[in-house]
Amino acid sequence: MMTETRYLYQRLTPWVDLVLCVAAFFAAHGLRNAVLAPLSGGWVEPSAMRYYLPLLYLFPPLAVLMWHWTGIYGFEHLFYRLRWLRAAVLGLALAMGATALIRFFFGDLRPDPYTGAIVRDSRGQLLSMAALALTFVWTRNELTRRWLAWRRSRGHGASSVLIVGSGDGLRRFLDTVMAHPLWGYRIEGLVSDGRGLSKDDRVRGFP
Repeated sequence: MMTETRYLYQRLTPWVDLVLCVAAFFAAHGLRNAVLAPLSGGWVEPSAMRYYLPLLYLFPPLAVLMWHWTGIYGFEHLFYRLRWLRAAVLGLALAMGATALIRFFFGDLRPDPYTGAIVRDSRGQLLSMAALALTFVWTRNELTRRWLAWRRSRGHGASSVLIVGSGDGLRRFLDTVMAHPLWGYRIEGLVSDGRGLSKDDRVRGFP
């Protein structure tokens, strides 16, 4: 069952994150026009979405691609928040850099047909989109962790294991596994060649 959960997580999560990055684009544009522009006293002007559509086509797939490269879709990253966050921020920075470079070298710099001005991509739009994307993906990650913890706490999706060992090393290993329920291991029992042991003996409550 744990293998199936891992497989589904690694296959579905990138698509979910792609949708979240698209949502971040629209949320960033709405935030600029509905909140920042009215409150800035003219420092931030409302913008037309058509100017920023290239960012919509570039940033979400690049973000997911870079996150693949930094490894946040490895199932083990779910268990270590700091490691996941470092990989997510690195992937996001690479995606922003790649988006900016592509737009710089291949962007359409023809004058706007209405104003005659050359419109360049807004750095504020890119930064706010990236910040919102990180927020959305972090929330998705936390919800996934909590859902898995809830399932594992009820014994769902766990793999039954039989542990071979003895002494302090065995006890330390048991303590480590018991402290990480998200790993998805259900300890059924222990095997040891220690002398004087019987089937009725228990270590940390395990037979």
